[in-house]
Amino acid sequence: MVDYYGCFGTGMIGGGFGFMWLLWILVIVALVVFIIWMLQRMKLENDERPNRRENNRTHRK
Repeated sequence: MVDYYGCFGTGMIGGGFGFMWLLWILVIVALVVFIIWMLQRMKLENDERPNRRENNRTHRK
């Protein structure tokens, strides 16, 4: 068996959590960007009329 977690911790960037620290920053940044994007979309959808909103949903997919 291969110890994946051991490899990530010590093998890649010789430190207990060098790689995981980078991964967590990426995850947090992605979450923040996603939340901001969703809020902007909701704001845009609320400003438009209901039938326009349906059109936007189908075109974006």
